[in-house]
Amino acid sequence: MICYEKFFNMCEKSDISIKQVRKALGPRTVYRMESRIDIPVSTINKICRLYDCQPSDVMEYIEDPENSNTD
Repeated sequence: MICYEKFFNMCEKSDISIKQVRKALGPRTVYRMESRIDIPVSTINKICRLYDCQPSDVMEYIEDPENSNTD
């Protein structure tokens, strides 16, 4: 699953408040990111443009324990 913790950590280190993020991206997008729900690539593009970062600064793949194969 895609996790957006890197983005929230980046904002925190940069003193960007969650209120500012909600204003820039919209509350629904922030909710989806916090809930690890997929967001469109166009939103990732917008985030990278707004915060001058790369997709790898925003998200990372973390294996979903429910879907892991334990052979």
